[in-house]
Amino acid sequence: MDYFKNINDTYGHQVGDIVLKEVSERIRHFISKSDIGIRWGGEEFVILLGEEIDINQLKIKLNELLHTISDIKICNIDVTISIGSFLSPNKIILVNAFKSADEALYESKRTGRNKYTVIMNY
Repeated sequence: MDYFKNINDTYGHQVGDIVLKEVSERIRHFISKSDIGIRWGGEEFVILLGEEIDINQLKIKLNELLHTISDIKICNIDVTISIGSFLSPNKIILVNAFKSADEALYESKRTGRNKYTVIMNY
């Protein structure tokens, strides 16, 4: 989540917990039954897609996820997310996929937040 520390600092940890739970719930309703959603730590989440997807389908899905989180305020707070995504048609070691997705996440944050960045590996 973007600026989650500011939410905790401004509104308190109780409101921060409500925001975390609501974002988690929105993600849970958003993903398909074959996907896996995990709270990775703090205010970070990981979604592992259970089915193959091409770059165009991924971009549509990521854009929908951005709107799923940001279109309706939580506790009267505008909440946005930055997304880092990794896509490869080849099998890859999971830790390397996470590393690439993390790099993409920091690119999304560095270039304005409330957006997604996709790293492709061919």
